[in-house]
Amino acid sequence: MIVAIATDDGMNLANSHFGDAKWFYIYEINGEGYNLIAKVENTLPEEKMHGDPNKAKGIAGIMQKYNIQVLVGFVMGPNIIRMKKEFVPVISRCKSISDALKHILADYKKILTEVEKDGEKEVLFVCQ
Repeated sequence: MIVAIATDDGMNLANSHFGDAKWFYIYEINGEGYNLIAKVENTLPEEKMHGDPNKAKGIAGIMQKYNIQVLVGFVMGPNIIRMKKEFVPVISRCKSISDALKHILADYKKILTEVEKDGEKEVLFVCQ
């Protein structure tokens, strides 16, 4: 499973919406562990309006380039409705990336089931 985590500092999840983070840290996760495979700078321009569909398309393009299946953020904006058509959105109540990854690993089977589902994905929560 390939996961993108929205971060501004590489240690914590961004306080802003997923698509507004400075960086996306890309992890490969299996049932036994996780591995950082890429650090991708978010180079998209600021949205013209809140929930801008063009912003969703831009983020989806970045995610597709890296075969992302799961989006992990502390905050998701209104574009979550568009994104869950292709990706599993996971909202983490853990601020640290390492804690969020531990909880994602603990919920691996549940998240993978959602990844493999045809059609629109459910929004999942970790660290509740």
